[in-house]
Amino acid sequence: MSAVGGTNSVDGGGVPVELARHYRQLADDLVAQGRFTEAADTLRAGLLAVEERIGRRPA
Repeated sequence: MSAVGGTNSVDGGGVPVELARHYRQLADDLVAQGRFTEAADTLRAGLLAVEERIGRRPA
């Protein structure tokens, strides 16, 4: 299961947990480097990717 393609069911919702973990790890790495703005941008991108994957695009 790839970090971008895999999904695990959370509360029966089919949330792509691996995708979220991938973006969180990227953000954690950026925070460790002191790159806080980029980390925040990465988390936003991850949330949008998860919403898109589960079919819930923000209005």
